[in-house]
Amino acid sequence: RRCTGTGGCALSVMVLLLSSLVAATAWQIVPPARFHAAPGLRSRTLPCGKSVQKAGAGGSTRICDDVSTAGCRGLRSAVQDWSKHADSHRTKVADDAVDVDYGDIMGQGTYGEVFGGKLVDSDQRVVCKRAKDGVRDSADPVWELMHSVDFDDIVQDGRYALAYKYLSTESYINDLVMDSHPEIMPQYLGRCDKFGKRWLYWEFVESVTLEDLFVTASEQGSLQCFADAFRLPLDSGDGAGAGGLAARVCREVARELLSACQRLARAGVAHRDLKPQNLLVAQGKLLVIDFGSAAAMGKTGRAGYEKNRTPYDQRYAPPEGFIDEEAWSSWDVYSAGMILARLLFPPLRPAEAYDSFTVAFSSGGRDLDGWVQDVIDKDKAAPSNGDPPAGSSLGQWYCSVAEEACGGRAPSPSLRALSACSLKEGLDVLESASETRAGAKDGGG
Repeated sequence: RRCTGTGGCALSVMVLLLSSLVAATAWQIVPPARFHAAPGLRSRTLPCGKSVQKAGAGGSTRICDDVSTAGCRGLRSAVQDWSKHADSHRTKVADDAVDVDYGDIMGQGTYGEVFGGKLVDSDQRVVCKRAKDGVRDSADPVWELMHSVDFDDIVQDGRYALAYKYLSTESYINDLVMDSHPEIMPQYLGRCDKFGKRWLYWEFVESVTLEDLFVTASEQGSLQCFADAFRLPLDSGDGAGAGGLAARVCREVARELLSACQRLARAGVAHRDLKPQNLLVAQGKLLVIDFGSAAAMGKTGRAGYEKNRTPYDQRYAPPEGFIDEEAWSSWDVYSAGMILARLLFPPLRPAEAYDSFTVAFSSGGRDLDGWVQDVIDKDKAAPSNGDPPAGSSLGQWYCSVAEEACGGRAPSPSLRALSACSLKEGLDVLESASETRAGAKDGGG
């Protein structure tokens, strides 16, 4: 990563160390997966010369045999240009094809609201997102109740006008990712304008969020829930016990995160909001959701990008706060590093503890070594000597200090307070990654 902010390389070093344990296959871009139209879609001719047939109950038709073929390159070039997107959207969902369940509120933000629903012809579950644009939804029985509180405020600051625009941009971003790497997101079904409001639809996927797993891991004092969700084998030959489990889980999550970052970059997209709440785990694989803050940085027009305006979550965003136009893909890599930091160190897994960490981390110049050193300095159980012995690397010294602070015993799963001992699990994983990387370098790997 090209460092552009204060301490901006600290987490990138950690990502580099963890990536040394990631199998090479994580960086091999797979051919674009075949994708299909969902049942209930209106017949429409597409830029690649194919057409979506009107599907009957339970039916679906293929849009393109393979988006990498010459016949579909027209679709790719069309969606690369934001100005042409209104006329070249891959699919439009018929306004009567989806039955929205207004009682199933899945989430909402400043500009959008998300509900559950189903396709009328097939009962397939879908996720429905509508623009929070101030236009009354006559089909929603609780619309007045949901919007009466902040109506005047939102109108005055122009958020209603932006909501429709942002959902239009989001539909474009979804098209870009579906065109390049549909395997990293739930299938995007398309958009429609219904009752004067813009809607976007996705296939519903049975899954858990990475945040759900952090909550469970914090409660259980173990990463076993991560291993189960990612379908890791009971033993992969890298050691037994909590240490071996942590290494396997961190390696797999790093593999999935970095692979998703690479695929997003190949699609020309900076997500800008990678965080545990926006990452699903389904059938052992990581899926990215919520492209509401994303920008098409690698495509004509750079839709969603404004030079002096960046929507982001400060807890996972890089220090510069704005995208570096020459290294825009590094934003998501940094976010991946912050997620891995939370995974590595058990005391950071609870949401409140991680929030406190980000405050201290930011005020300390975003220096991971400095933060670890500060924890050690404040721990009365840690050795008082603050310098690594001759011939010992800083990582090796961290591990020996944590080992001594733990009294030679494994850290208790219930250990929540920050201490040298509580960092032992993560430090051991990082040092193992560092040694593996050094060995591969010495061996020419």
